[in-house]
Amino acid sequence: MQKRPLIGITVWTVDRNEPHPGTFIHSNVKYMQAIRLVGGVPVYLAGDCPAEPELIEKLDGIILSGAASLDTAHITGESQPRDVQEGDRIISGC
Repeated sequence: MQKRPLIGITVWTVDRNEPHPGTFIHSNVKYMQAIRLVGGVPVYLAGDCPAEPELIEKLDGIILSGAASLDTAHITGESQPRDVQEGDRIISGC
């Protein structure tokens, strides 16, 4: 049996008081569904609770969900960082 790839997805937690007290994990469900669709296993990585290095070493990939500011100067020649968010298309210089 072939090993299914483990793909980490960054998520964030929010304390919620109404109507059910507790901590809820927020993530983009589309990432989880896409990973499962291609045979992978999604692994949630809570941004406010650092993962153990042993877990990170076992992951086959990581999706950094949410928004970020990327330095694309080596690709575009532009010195300004590019703000991106979920769903934006980005280019890799690797």
